[in-house]
Amino acid sequence: MKRFRIYLPILMLLSISPASFTQQPAEPTFALHIEETHQYDGMSPRAHVIEVQYTNISSVPQKDDCAVTPWVYKTIVLRDGLPLERIKQPKAQPENPPQSSEDNNGRYRIRVQAMDAGCRGSFDSIPPGKSVKFPLWATERYDMSQPGTYEITVTRDMDPHPLVKDHGPTVKSNTLTIVVSPPDNSSPPQP
Repeated sequence: MKRFRIYLPILMLLSISPASFTQQPAEPTFALHIEETHQYDGMSPRAHVIEVQYTNISSVPQKDDCAVTPWVYKTIVLRDGLPLERIKQPKAQPENPPQSSEDNNGRYRIRVQAMDAGCRGSFDSIPPGKSVKFPLWATERYDMSQPGTYEITVTRDMDPHPLVKDHGPTVKSNTLTIVVSPPDNSSPPQP
């Protein structure tokens, strides 16, 4: 009888099919909407800032620490229908490179600088139907100086369920179209 009590919880867990976790994809809990904004003073006319609006479309408040964190979003930019490559940023070299030093026992200790790669976080939950906004500088990530028609879409994967290896559904924003005209050479140069 004691064996039965020990094995009963194990049998119950084994009876749950792994397929029950993957049969139905999770429904998105947020929606994304983007539009171009020109609200920053001193902005170059060739700079393009995208305002991302994250809206809680679920029926419960959401605590999403990454809701206003730009690097968790993927920006897709097309120029005249062709994918545009992201600008390759040179890797920043630390001012003081990591150093090693010998401790009292003859072992080396390496000093490293920690970088904050986490999400900015919001201190409050986002109520159902409410939105938060944040800017994405499209021209910081992509060269949009050439004349043409640019189409910009922002996506983000939902967080994966702890029991499912794949990520949740990908939430996709509307597509924003920006037309960059050739420079007007007819006007005299400004001093």
